[in-house]
Amino acid sequence: MRKRKKSCNWIIILILILLFGISIGYSALSSTLSMSGTVTISAPSTPPTPPNTYPVNYAVQIYGINDDVDENDNPIGLTFGPATGDDYNNKYVTHRYEETSTGSGVYNVIIVTHTVDSNGDETVTEENLTNSASENVTRTETDKNKYDINMHEMTWAQIAAVSDKSNFLDCMLCGDTKKVEMYLNDTIGTGRTYNQYGDGSGMLYDTVNQYYTMWNPTYYDNSAVGINVTLDTKEKEYGSNARNAGGYSVSHIRATLIGENNKTNIGYAGDVNLSETTSLYSCLPSGLKNVITAKKLRYVTGSSSSNYSLNDDIADKIWAFSHREMYGTGQHTGTTTEGLGNDGHGYTKFSSTDSKYYISSYQDNSTTQRVCYKESGNTYYWWIRSFGLYATYIAYRVNGDGRLYIYNPCVDNGLAFGFCIN
Repeated sequence: MRKRKKSCNWIIILILILLFGISIGYSALSSTLSMSGTVTISAPSTPPTPPNTYPVNYAVQIYGINDDVDENDNPIGLTFGPATGDDYNNKYVTHRYEETSTGSGVYNVIIVTHTVDSNGDETVTEENLTNSASENVTRTETDKNKYDINMHEMTWAQIAAVSDKSNFLDCMLCGDTKKVEMYLNDTIGTGRTYNQYGDGSGMLYDTVNQYYTMWNPTYYDNSAVGINVTLDTKEKEYGSNARNAGGYSVSHIRATLIGENNKTNIGYAGDVNLSETTSLYSCLPSGLKNVITAKKLRYVTGSSSSNYSLNDDIADKIWAFSHREMYGTGQHTGTTTEGLGNDGHGYTKFSSTDSKYYISSYQDNSTTQRVCYKESGNTYYWWIRSFGLYATYIAYRVNGDGRLYIYNPCVDNGLAFGFCIN
């Protein structure tokens, strides 16, 4: 009996010690809460990869500030598109300011390119931001303080929280990059991922299944295009634009980006479109999806360059660019303003004479290379949402050298989507 009682005493003592430790921990936690209101728990340095997914970084840059509108025609603050002109798999870009002379109060804008190796070591190169007249772009101290913002280190929520989006002007003109950390699912991904030490690729091609990088797949059955739409010989061979069925709004490439909806799921009977949960949009990080604002899209339908309609009845969260947004001009839509910004020009990134990416004319081959992008060091072609009205079996793309061109919609080209943050 005494031995049993002695054992019980030890158990009681152990319980008391445990309760005392818990009390001390609770007291410390209460003290922390009373001082800060929150408790910070450090996240793991590398987030775990979800099962059956393929990580890939999509590098983006700012294309426009208040250049787009939402479905209610309200201006949207920032428009992002693929990072152009270089390979960002092992690079990223920021900017800084340097006073022209001591006490001058005038500052040169400096583009800073960071090259990152597999060990995380960086090599930095710098160049002055120059305008179309090859003059250094300068800022007063007031403007410097306004535009001195490090977008690369900000979260998407922090970017969205900046009330005056014009603060990002020099981020846009210098081509500051930001990575979108995506996890491609089994349906859309091929299984290939990159060793990306910088912000990633400025496009998605090799990482996406070939079928989902076609503007429209090839069909040999009229029923596959929609009711009362007749395929001619070339359309049977090359894949239809379904111009009379709704153009981009019912296209396979749009369904790839956002999944099936009341347009994309009726244009192509037998087409294996992506669902809302397997679309490319579903692969975006939640922090970005939380702040994206759907953009009203202008697109063209019609049977010829003299018989067409300009439409704006869709608003998407991610989308393909039109060629007039990229180059500011174009021929296939006649005198319409399909795809242009609010004030009738292409995106400010390409139209501002102070921009590193300024394009004076879309026929100027020496400057259009600035709109090409690369994946893993290779330059690829990429689709836009415009198609040729003078033939029913061609769609527009941007060539590897940056020039605008047409090609068969059943060919697999790169995906380079845009999105807006308000």
